[in-house]
Amino acid sequence: MKAFLVTGTSRGLGLEICKQLIKPSHIIFSISRTNNERLSELAAEQGCKFHFMKYDLQNVQGISPLMEEMLELVDHSELESLTLINNAAQVSPLGAINCCSSEETIRNCKSTC
Repeated sequence: MKAFLVTGTSRGLGLEICKQLIKPSHIIFSISRTNNERLSELAAEQGCKFHFMKYDLQNVQGISPLMEEMLELVDHSELESLTLINNAAQVSPLGAINCCSSEETIRNCKSTC
């Protein structure tokens, strides 16, 4: 069994990545602030093990407990691989750089570097 931890799965690229990974031999951990019900429906239809974990990754102190919780759901004797696809991101405010204050630019740079 292959396990995938995919962040930012509620829409966009993360959603599409999850859709491509849905297979009976996969277990997917969908980590996002917002659930996309369609993903769990698609996984159930295909016989894929799927777990949605509601979490805001800006809360870095809680990431280790989140990982422990996820790993408890995996049968390690059947685990072939574990892949992290870190797609989550937030840029705010979203707009032209000349419309952002220096503070806003610095905050976004610190959160992505």
